[in-house]
Amino acid sequence: MNCFRFLLSLTVALVTLPAVASAQTVLIRVINAEGSEPLVGAIAYLVDGSGGMVKNGLTDDRGRALFIGIPAGSYIVRA
Repeated sequence: MNCFRFLLSLTVALVTLPAVASAQTVLIRVINAEGSEPLVGAIAYLVDGSGGMVKNGLTDDRGRALFIGIPAGSYIVRA
């Protein structure tokens, strides 16, 4: 029975591994175009290739927003 549980756990781990490996973390920084100061509290959007919003978030005191668990791919950032 213990061997069965081990094999089941191993199978679940191997099946879920590609899903974890295909996710990415995206860190952006939004700055003022004129003075290059960080924009605090700006709403940042990650937009996919078809124009759909994937995630949004507010920038911190350094103008940064962090997006975790984003599917692998190319994105456009809008603020």
